[in-house]
Amino acid sequence: DIFVSEWDNASGTWSAPENLGFPFSSPADDLLFCNTPDGNYSLFASNRKCAADSMTVYLLKFDNTPIKKAVSSPEEARRVAALRPRANLLDKAIEDTHLEANMEDGTFKKYYSSVSRYSTVKDSIKTLKNELSESRKLYSSSSESDRPVIARSIKNTEERLLSLQTRLGDIASEMQVLEMDFLVKGTSINPEELEEEIVNSSRKETSEVKVAAGYSFEKRVMGKMPVLEFAQPEISVDLNFRIDSEGTEIISDFKLPEYLVYQIQLTSTGTPAPASKFKGINPVFETKASASKYIYRAGLFSTYAEANKKVATCKSKGFSGAFIVAYDNGGAINVKTARQLEEKRKTSVKYKVVFTNCPDGIPADVRKVISDQCSKDIARGSRDGRTIYFIAPFDSESDADRLAQAARAAGAEGVIVEQIK
Repeated sequence: DIFVSEWDNASGTWSAPENLGFPFSSPADDLLFCNTPDGNYSLFASNRKCAADSMTVYLLKFDNTPIKKAVSSPEEARRVAALRPRANLLDKAIEDTHLEANMEDGTFKKYYSSVSRYSTVKDSIKTLKNELSESRKLYSSSSESDRPVIARSIKNTEERLLSLQTRLGDIASEMQVLEMDFLVKGTSINPEELEEEIVNSSRKETSEVKVAAGYSFEKRVMGKMPVLEFAQPEISVDLNFRIDSEGTEIISDFKLPEYLVYQIQLTSTGTPAPASKFKGINPVFETKASASKYIYRAGLFSTYAEANKKVATCKSKGFSGAFIVAYDNGGAINVKTARQLEEKRKTSVKYKVVFTNCPDGIPADVRKVISDQCSKDIARGSRDGRTIYFIAPFDSESDADRLAQAARAAGAEGVIVEQIK
């Protein structure tokens, strides 16, 4: 795959390398990325859908005023990753969601027509200027008897040229009005590049390529893309109880883990409470109990002792009625029953799989392996100031080790199995 790292002049260091993703990186081998000195093109090589002894070199043109938008769905990501060439420029405009609003009222079609006419008139002006230059040369070298005829021809050409220049100005004014409409709607258009595309698409190949004996050229068409899976990115949440000076993060509709946990119930309200009410307590979980009742709980603790230590902190933040609640397998249970379960389970050894080297989160392909291997949730925590992820509990070390080996095979590093203490 192809990665990029940015140089920071202030610190004198390189940033962590980031995968460029599609279309630069694919399931095949992608390498040798470089930019041309003029900055207008990028090139890279790939063996995607090539013969075993071949590589394809991809040439990417840099658009100085691109129409940018975020990838908003797995379907759009799949379309971008497919690298399918578009049939023509108008199809390209129609596919671009930034131009959909303009396409509805025909604005872009008008603009496309204006640019096309502008290009045609500009070519005609260039042709007339060449004719005028040749006529003037002929006039200066002609005899006195021939000059009146040439002069009339020059005058006619000048009149036609003036008419075309006036027409060109009118078309340019039309384009400016449409460009202002684009800007109001938040769409960026490069008229020069659009004109170049129109000119290039209208050209026909008329020349033949002569090649040396024993060699021939062939047109290569990209083969079918491999099967790829795309999904919405999962938002990771820090589940460690803490007081954050920057404010409170409220988590709605949180799915409780399938093992014994304790939480601290802070309050219940008739309407959704603002984050400022909780004075930096994190994380706070919001549950809509009914149309007129919202319950707010803090933290996610594996032992009663941990939860009990934090109750005083919550009370000091103004929640004098805060109390501990318990859940097992996602359902509420009596705290006394929960403590009995906790003591009983202490006698049996449990195991967890810990990811110690995933600062940017567990990669999507590793998460896919995890979901295939087990139905347990991935929890986030911290150790020695670093973010870690863990999956628990496992009744046997062999079950935990089996998942760890599968994660390592998928490319995860720093995966270890530990006893749950």
